[in-house]
Amino acid sequence: MTPRILLAALLLVTAACTVAPKPNGNGSASLATESMESVVKRQFTVYGFKLQSGKTLPEMTLAFETYGRLSPDGRNAILVTHGGTSSHHAAGKYSPADRNPGWWDTLIGPGKAVDTNKYFVVSSNVLGSSYGSTAPASINPATGKRYGPDFPEISMHDIVTAQRALLRGIGVHQLVAVVGPSYGGFQAFQWAVSYPEDMSGVAAVITAPKGSGKEADVQALVDRFAKDPNWNGGWHYDGGGIPATLLALRIDTLTRYGWNEILAEKFPTQAERDEEIRRRA
Repeated sequence: MTPRILLAALLLVTAACTVAPKPNGNGSASLATESMESVVKRQFTVYGFKLQSGKTLPEMTLAFETYGRLSPDGRNAILVTHGGTSSHHAAGKYSPADRNPGWWDTLIGPGKAVDTNKYFVVSSNVLGSSYGSTAPASINPATGKRYGPDFPEISMHDIVTAQRALLRGIGVHQLVAVVGPSYGGFQAFQWAVSYPEDMSGVAAVITAPKGSGKEADVQALVDRFAKDPNWNGGWHYDGGGIPATLLALRIDTLTRYGWNEILAEKFPTQAERDEEIRRRA
């Protein structure tokens, strides 16, 4: 079926519910139904994952979470994709005492726009992310050391192909939709290009079909990292990393996203807002 590009609304389709089947294929994952107050962090791994460049990752792991239950035919699933600075923790809490729920908790859950009473929701981390998926910080099985700058170049097609392997591995045969904001929207559009028969539609939110970043922007970011004394040409992992530089970058990003204004009502003074933005960063 040719996907319908939905830019504002989510697809709502009634589906029967049951316990998710065990994973299949050469990947591994352990699934269990959980409440939105006890979300479980999961990982899925495949071996010999071939990239669009022709190179192969000996091991490819994706971190992910699931909410709701998969129907017997594996066709009631929605894939949620995340923004560039976010993670796969899209909804719920790891425990009732958690201070912050997932980043789209207002949209995902029982009776919400992405209704986990109807849908089996899979929130996947992206290949190359720092939130538990295979990335430059991961150990290269061929060398026993971190990939660092030797991590192979990956494309948006590689990212969605990795997600597709995850979905197949946990028993999802057809998607109701691929849903994501910002960089997650790029992924949703790539799904529509790479695997149009795998889903009924996409909901791409506050995004575009193509990014606007240029090589000069990438180089400017590298130059900023290089000012950190621990940078070491990108081989910074064994030297304590570059947490101070990354923290400063994240504070700048949150401020640019308007968090100073968002927090104004709850935190009336600038010092309080600065402290909260730093905590979030």
